[in-house]
Amino acid sequence: MTKKTTTSDPIDNLIGLITIVKTSEKIFSARLISATDRELWFESRAGAQWMIAREAIVSIWPGKQVPKGAI
Repeated sequence: MTKKTTTSDPIDNLIGLITIVKTSEKIFSARLISATDRELWFESRAGAQWMIAREAIVSIWPGKQVPKGAI
């Protein structure tokens, strides 16, 4: 019998939440709507959706507004 192992992805806890995302080029806030092994999908307040590669993200945390002076 083989034992099925599952590894949990901490990003899964952020799906559906508004997040602050920092890449090497910018910092923004958006709702995280989906995550795959290589991509994170976001949605803006206006409904626009886009993808960022996981490897491009420096940090991500829950929040509603980009902190002043963070850019």
